[in-house]
Amino acid sequence: MQKPKAVKVEINDAHNKFGDPCEEILRHSVKAFNIELMGKLPSCEGCVRSKTKQKKVSHTTETKESFIGDRSDVDQ
Repeated sequence: MQKPKAVKVEINDAHNKFGDPCEEILRHSVKAFNIELMGKLPSCEGCVRSKTKQKKVSHTTETKESFIGDRSDVDQ
């Protein structure tokens, strides 16, 4: 019995359909479905955003308030 031919899929399409996994996991996953990937995998916007870090914000201050309510701030 012959093995069925692998379906060729663009790597970017497979990356989106499989939920944005890294390239190693994506290649392992598509092998189980007998899919052959074509092309190169550039960084997608969703992956880049998920790897960024938020700037740390200090919760204390070095300045002393001169009167009560001096440092309070209200968003409008």
